[in-house]
Amino acid sequence: MGNIQYAEQANKVFPDRPGFSSASSYAVDECSPGEPVPGGSSRPGYGYGISDLLVPIKRNADTAPFALKPDSGDIDIGALRDHLWEVGTGDAREKCGTVLHTAAACSRHPGEHKPILIPDSCGRRTCPVCWPTWAERAGKRGADVLNGYLTARYGPAQKALPGMKREYLLPRHVSFHPPRKVIEALVDEVVTEIEHPDQFQRVFARRFRKLCTEVITGAGGVAGALVLHEIRLKGDRDVNESDRRCDVNRYREVLDRPDWREHVKYYPHCHTALFGFLEPAGDFHARTGWTYRLHRVVEEPENLIFYLLSHAPAADRVNSITYFGGCSPRRLQRVGEYRCREKVRCNECLEAGIPKEEAFRVVSRLDKLTCENDGDPGERLRRRGRGAPVSWTYETISDRKYVKVRRVGIYRARLPGEKKRARDPEGPGVRMPWEPRRVRVPGQSLSRRVRYIREEDWDDYLARGIIPGSWFEPSGGEADAL
Repeated sequence: MGNIQYAEQANKVFPDRPGFSSASSYAVDECSPGEPVPGGSSRPGYGYGISDLLVPIKRNADTAPFALKPDSGDIDIGALRDHLWEVGTGDAREKCGTVLHTAAACSRHPGEHKPILIPDSCGRRTCPVCWPTWAERAGKRGADVLNGYLTARYGPAQKALPGMKREYLLPRHVSFHPPRKVIEALVDEVVTEIEHPDQFQRVFARRFRKLCTEVITGAGGVAGALVLHEIRLKGDRDVNESDRRCDVNRYREVLDRPDWREHVKYYPHCHTALFGFLEPAGDFHARTGWTYRLHRVVEEPENLIFYLLSHAPAADRVNSITYFGGCSPRRLQRVGEYRCREKVRCNECLEAGIPKEEAFRVVSRLDKLTCENDGDPGERLRRRGRGAPVSWTYETISDRKYVKVRRVGIYRARLPGEKKRARDPEGPGVRMPWEPRRVRVPGQSLSRRVRYIREEDWDDYLARGIIPGSWFEPSGGEADAL
């Protein structure tokens, strides 16, 4: 799979690897998996040539992918199934999901234009109501790391390599599936070592993640983000359309039930947003018994990570998402961050022709609020919320503008042999014994790595290359409402 001979190799972009294409380079039927291998040697990081770029190859009759069906049967883990915890399967707190008294009101027509409601969120991944808040933040952090990796290797997105298209460099969504005997052996090994069933998911996830990383790097993956999955839905036929649309309803309709464990089967696998070349699927499967499946090119990593985290493990001390290879903290260092506070505009005012400078929102305090699903508990449950406001009144309307913070991280590749330090002497909250204690100034961060940019200067800094643009969204950085 992916091993395609060219008639005129000199005219292709693989000068030093004749006949070898990228794992993320071919257009594969998403119902036909490919396969991975444990124990191969990892390729060195950084310093790759043009041959490491990901170039898509169209599928035709002569380059049909090697099709293998992964063993997806349920593995019996007995009473340990009751000690599995997935994202959103815990207990909600009393105020989770309720609307706070504060809301973002239109500054010009607060009684006519709908407010932006600010719900109370605990931000825990186990909360059945607030897990999306955690998953959205994790997705944005993941997108920043993947973009930082691309920027560290190839420079800002505005200065892409001559003759190369942006989509050639983007990561691919690839899932890796181990053979049944590997999982059964690993389960037996963990069961004999743990002292309490609650330790099973944590110990198993740590060892399985290490095994997956060895398999991926041995197969040719050089960097990426990794999300473990321990369950599949019973009767699931791998509806790939849900993945392309990042629709979480297919899993959440099951995981939101009290008896969700009876409707899933245990078969661990992993998903990656992967950079690099993978060996042909047939050779990979013959060598290891694993399979891999190329799903698609990742153009919106925050949405993909959100989707994958919607049904990821969430036990205590289990990392739901990790980074490996060139994206790991040992190879990629975050050295700074640019931030910009942007005023949130009222879309109804903008549609009415109000200038952008005047169509902003202000923080206000609600008096009474009625939403479209308040009178129908069943519809509220199906829609997972109260819905859009129908009527509202304000107790007070302030002059404080409602803003969101746009963030872009600055990354650099660690030098060969450079060790990761737990705390950087130039980092936040660290001072030398002879230095006076720093005093926080209102509106100023104590961190020396964070720099705030004015909203009107953001685009200029982006155009000049001071702020690295996003390879996924060329207009620049990620935004997070506050």
